[in-house]
Amino acid sequence: MTLCRHSGGDFVSIPWYHKSSKGIYMSITAVLSAFNNEVTISNVVLQTLAHADRVIVVDDGSTDGTAEKARLAGAEVIRHNINQGKEAALRTGFALAAQNGAKVIVTMDSGGRHDPADIRKLAEPILCGEADMVKGSYNGSGEGITGTNIDFRAFSRNCFNYLITEEGNILNTINEKGLKVIEVQIGHNGSKDSQSPSTMTSIGIINHKLNYLTLGSIITITKKYVEKVYVVNDTENEAISEIVRLCGAKIINVSENGNKSILKEIMQLEKNHKGKFFVTLYGDGTHDPGKIPQLVDPIMKSEFDIVVDSSSIKPDPYVNENALLFSKGKAYQKQKKNGGSGFAACSIKCLETLDFSNNGKDITKQILQNAKNANLKVKYLHFDTNQPSGLLDMYDIGVVVPAYNEELLIEETINGIPKYVNKIYIIDDCSRDRTPEIIKGMTDPRIVSIRHEKNKGVGAAIVTGYKQALEDNMDIVAVMAGDNQIDPEQLPRLLMPIIEGKADYTKGNRLLSKDFRSGMSEWRSIGNGMLTLITKIGSGYWHIMDPQNGYAAISKNALEVIDLDSIYPYYGYCNDMLVKLNTFEMRVMDIVMPARYGRERSKIKYSSYIMKVAPMIFRRFLWRLKTKYMVLDFHPLVFFYIASMVLVPAGVLFGVWIFHQKWNRIPVSVNYPLLDVFILLMGLLFLLFAMLFDMQADNSRRQMI
Repeated sequence: MTLCRHSGGDFVSIPWYHKSSKGIYMSITAVLSAFNNEVTISNVVLQTLAHADRVIVVDDGSTDGTAEKARLAGAEVIRHNINQGKEAALRTGFALAAQNGAKVIVTMDSGGRHDPADIRKLAEPILCGEADMVKGSYNGSGEGITGTNIDFRAFSRNCFNYLITEEGNILNTINEKGLKVIEVQIGHNGSKDSQSPSTMTSIGIINHKLNYLTLGSIITITKKYVEKVYVVNDTENEAISEIVRLCGAKIINVSENGNKSILKEIMQLEKNHKGKFFVTLYGDGTHDPGKIPQLVDPIMKSEFDIVVDSSSIKPDPYVNENALLFSKGKAYQKQKKNGGSGFAACSIKCLETLDFSNNGKDITKQILQNAKNANLKVKYLHFDTNQPSGLLDMYDIGVVVPAYNEELLIEETINGIPKYVNKIYIIDDCSRDRTPEIIKGMTDPRIVSIRHEKNKGVGAAIVTGYKQALEDNMDIVAVMAGDNQIDPEQLPRLLMPIIEGKADYTKGNRLLSKDFRSGMSEWRSIGNGMLTLITKIGSGYWHIMDPQNGYAAISKNALEVIDLDSIYPYYGYCNDMLVKLNTFEMRVMDIVMPARYGRERSKIKYSSYIMKVAPMIFRRFLWRLKTKYMVLDFHPLVFFYIASMVLVPAGVLFGVWIFHQKWNRIPVSVNYPLLDVFILLMGLLFLLFAMLFDMQADNSRRQMI
């Protein structure tokens, strides 16, 4: 709400935002003229989007990557082919803003000189009807109202026609037309009375796992809910310091801090700060700063002293997590839910009673350790991972749902897909039940429905979805079967390694722990184990398990590399995918997760399935050896494999012949058995060497993860 003086002298509150399909946004459009600002434009746009309805960037003939970086940050971009000057660029932006129905247009610098948090101070007098143009002034000593340079200013709809159509200097035109112009102080000497009601007196600490690609947006969103933001920098990356400065936060460098406690230093800096709470979170997108209000609510109600988010969309390091899951199974997951994930809130009054003598990186861990000794009330929250995460929202994510005769479960499956997914590709593989009718009746706008006129197989259905996702330029594409045996809460764990650049393809693994195999029949476990061994050899991914797990995610880059038309069209498609991904040096990661079985039973009959898939894997294995180790590169392991494929069968057949001769009392040379053993041992030796070389190639790729 904005307080505006009524004509009768009383103050009334009017809303300064409108409701749109995206939520609650201000009726403000920011227009930025940019020329070769690729270094600063991303952070400027990200910060501005926290305070304006939309951001329009007019790229005035830049010769660098300004336009692309602005677009990726979320701005609407218009590009001039040649540099036409700032006035012309702003007029282009004004025209689009007016066309889109903006109530207020704010002009800003693209180089980061202005604080977007001041946008509201400029817009309020216009929204209250007190001015037609508002100029920001730093310390009251900036350029006067009559200045001719457009800097940090806000314009009402009364100015729009002049902004767009009048030639000459825009500010001179506004002055000549007699429109009401005022000046407000912004920056450090601006009024603090106009702070957003949602911004409480508080401190935000972003620490640990800083990622310069996401840090700017995390700081910007955090500033919506806290007054001051500190970034604890434990890296030597200069880009981190620059982003912190541009976003208006304060930085504390661990290297300069010695053994002094970071929390103690912050409390010393804020000794006169009458804060209510402080929040700590990671700087890599693990935590969604949009959930800060939920985190601090129990503290503001004086119900608890400390509130900790026990959930995290980011998995623990790959090897450590798998080892813990193997040894503890579901007990580890339960333990993980009751631990801290680095996202916590604590009342400042309570913080002052704690003793922090160490300088550990994880502030949440320090707080919890001290809280036990101080008998403080701690509340654990587990945020729903189906809710949109700020990091996941930065990517276009598609989900392919193959469906064949899934009338009972298809709607339940689609309804469970998280909101951060942009597109849902339902591929009806010529179902003969009511599946097409049910799909047609779904109203989710994300759904893209495609029907095969004849049954082609689950692999072909997934390939159809992959192709459509590539056409729609999806960054990551996941596969979730239409039988509701896929747990959507596990989806972020598949997506995060790809987002972090640690993998190109991630897949589920239900076989690591006995706990996670619960519900899987013994025969099915044996069949999966056999296929795992065959697929390890065939694909060259020696670390993977459970290759039949269809719950997977793949990057756009990996999809573009492989030949989708050559993918095996039936249930062995996932084995074929692994072979092709290895051939083209794609990184694959197993994500351990429990099996989930509901009303639907598996359609795979392992006795006939293995007999079909094993020969296909062998053919693909030969193709991989030729393509990867002879065409794209060369490695002598090919000769070792060829020698083993000749010598081992020859040794076996020779041994059978010797046995047959002995059984029928036909004399054979006494040297033949020795020769057979030699042939067989040489074949096995060549095979082991070939497998060893293949493993080394896989390990060298995994070292990049």
